[in-house]
Amino acid sequence: MVIMLDNRGKQGEASDEMIPFFSIASRDFDKDLVILKKVLHQFEQWTHSENAYKFSERATLAAGWWFYDVLFKRDFVQRIFQLLLPSNIPHKNKKAATLNIPRPNKEKWF
Repeated sequence: MVIMLDNRGKQGEASDEMIPFFSIASRDFDKDLVILKKVLHQFEQWTHSENAYKFSERATLAAGWWFYDVLFKRDFVQRIFQLLLPSNIPHKNKKAATLNIPRPNKEKWF
């Protein structure tokens, strides 16, 4: 999935628009929902945001799994990435801002 973070719509409209950011598959709906709310609330505090996320209105139960989405405001996504990126990387340089996840050396595991 590709998420466009630039505002190309009408002014004021894009900042309140919610975009699906996570799709959740959960075996324990109540427990996982509490954990997600705590984590997302912390992100709101760190980014000085309010009402920056919401859960999809409908959750579906199938084969013992709950499926639902978490929607974010566009500026909330941008603020989270600004927090996660090192301060020496310019936000306009998309190539330099790519986060690389180091892969463990498989030889060390055996």
